[in-house]
Amino acid sequence: MSDKDAPAARFVEACILVAETDPADLAALKHPELQEKLRYFAPAALEALVQLDVMLQRQAAADLVEKSEAKAAAR
Repeated sequence: MSDKDAPAARFVEACILVAETDPADLAALKHPELQEKLRYFAPAALEALVQLDVMLQRQAAADLVEKSEAKAAAR
């Protein structure tokens, strides 16, 4: 990673850290415009972006399971 990419990589890592600590912030990171900016400004942080995507997918799956369980409990 070049020196010019370091701030962008740190930004992406900070986004991931925030997302791990606050689910509301994780939801905000799903915004397509932010996702595009992260990809554009942080090419050196691709691995971090992949981790973020995996985290978002896991959260979506957990939300789906929670909704299914709530429906089943309501029956």
